[in-house]
Amino acid sequence: MPELPEVETVVRGLKPHLEGRVLAGATVRRDAIRSPIPRDFAKRVAGKRILSVERRAKYVWIRLESGDVVIVHLGMSGRLVLLPAHIPNAGPHDHVDFTLKDGPTIRFTDPRRFGVIDLLRDGELGQDRRFKDLGPEPLDASFDAAALAAALAGSKAPLKAALLDQRSGELASIAATAAQKLKESSDSLRARSGELDQSADRAALRVGAIDAGLRDQSLTLLKTMETASGRAGELGAQLETQAAAVGRASGDAAQGLRATAEAVWSGAVEQGKGAAIANGKVGALR
Repeated sequence: MPELPEVETVVRGLKPHLEGRVLAGATVRRDAIRSPIPRDFAKRVAGKRILSVERRAKYVWIRLESGDVVIVHLGMSGRLVLLPAHIPNAGPHDHVDFTLKDGPTIRFTDPRRFGVIDLLRDGELGQDRRFKDLGPEPLDASFDAAALAAALAGSKAPLKAALLDQRSGELASIAATAAQKLKESSDSLRARSGELDQSADRAALRVGAIDAGLRDQSLTLLKTMETASGRAGELGAQLETQAAAVGRASGDAAQGLRATAEAVWSGAVEQGKGAAIANGKVGALR
C-alpha cells in the first residue's frame, strides 16, 4: 500500500514531465477500477494544458486549465509509469494512458484494481466525501503543534487511533509511523542486547572453565615439582651417605697404611741398630 511519502515521491517525479504540457488525449480501457471512471473522461481532458501536479493526502491531483482536476489514487498496487516515445502494447493491468502532445505517455497500471481514476471540477473538491474532512497537509505552513493540539483537544480516543485519524492531519500519521518504527528498532536493540548478554554469559562460563583448567594444571605441575624436589632431596641424602662412607673407608685405609709404614720403619731401625752392634763386636775381636 503506497503511503503518503511514496505518493509525494510520485508527484515530485511527475511535475517536471507534466506541468505546462498539453494532454493530447487519454485512452481508457476499463469502465471502472475501484469506482466508475466518468464516461466523458477522455473527451474532457483532451487538448487541455496541465497547470499543476499536487498531492492531497494519498491522492494525486492533476489540475487542468479547464478547471477540471484529474484524481488518481494508487490503491494497493497502482503505478503511474512514464513511457518512452515508442509505447509498448498495453497489458491486462494497464487501464489508462495519458498521452502528452509532443511528449511521453503516462500509463496507469494497477494489477489488483484498488486504485481510482476520477475527474472533478475544482469547486467540487471541498465538498467531495474523500476530501472534505481531511486535516491540513504536513508540509503546509498552517500545520503546526497548535493545529495538532486543537485537532486532538477533547478527544477520548486512544492516542494511536487519534494520530492515525486523517482529520488530525497526515503529519500525525507520519509521526505515529515513525514512533512505531522507533519502537520496533528499540525492541530489536533490546533483543540484540539480550543476545549479547547471553553471549557474554557463555563467554564468562568458558573463561571460568579455562581458568579452572589452568588452575588444575598449575596444581598438578606444583605437585610434580614437589615430588621431584623430594626425590632430589632423597638422592642428595643418599649421595651424602655414600660420600661419608667413602670418606670413612678412605680414612681407615690411610690409617692402615700409616701403621704399616710406621711398623716397617720401626723394623728397619731395629735392624740398623742390630747391625751396628754386630759391627762393634767384630771390631773388638780384631
